Amino acid sequence: VLGVGSFVICLGYLLLAPVPPFVMEPSLEQIAVGAGIHGLGMALNFIGTISLMTQLADKMCLDLDPEQRHGMATSIWITAESLGGFVGAAAGGATYDLLGWKNSCLLVACMQALSMIVVLSVVLTNLFSNGENTIQRRERNKLIGAESKHNYGTINNNILWIRKYITSSSNYIP
Repeated sequence: VLGVGSFVICLGYLLLAPVPPFVMEPSLEQIAVGAGIHGLGMALNFIGTISLMTQLADKMCLDLDPEQRHGMATSIWITAESLGGFVGAAAGGATYDLLGWKNSCLLVACMQALSMIVVLSVVLTNLFSNGENTIQRRERNKLIGAESKHNYGTINNNILWIRKYITSSSNYIP
C-alpha cells in the first residue's frame, strides 16, 4: 500500500507542477484534480503506515498488552505526523521561495519516487531473503533481540527502554 500511495502522490505532484504531457500553464481545474490525486495517495499512505506500525508493535513488544502496543505505535505515529507537518510546512515554504511552484512540486515528486523505490526494495528483499520463511525470521529476530539487551544504543535496546517506560507509567493511565 505504501508503494502505491507514494506512486499516486508522485502523480498528483506531477500534475500540480505541471510537467509534460500535462497542461503547461496550470489552471484551477488541473490544480483541483492534482490536489485530489495527492489526497488519495496520502490516504493510502495513512492506512499503510498506521497498519505497519501496529503490526511491528505486535511483533516486537510481546510483553505488553495489545492495548499498550497499539497505543505506543499510534502515539509514535501521531508524533511523527505532527513533526512532519511542522517541518514539512516550513521546508515547503522555503522551497517555494527558493525554487518556485513548479520546481518545488517536482522536488516533492522526486522525493516520493525515492520513497517508492525504498519501499519496493524492502518488499523485494523480504520476498527473496535467502529462503528464510517468516517463522525462521521471527526466531532469528528473537535471538538477535535477546542478545542485544545489554548492547546500549541499539534499536532493540531503545525499544526495550520504551517498553519499560510504558509499562511503568501504565498505572497513571485512567
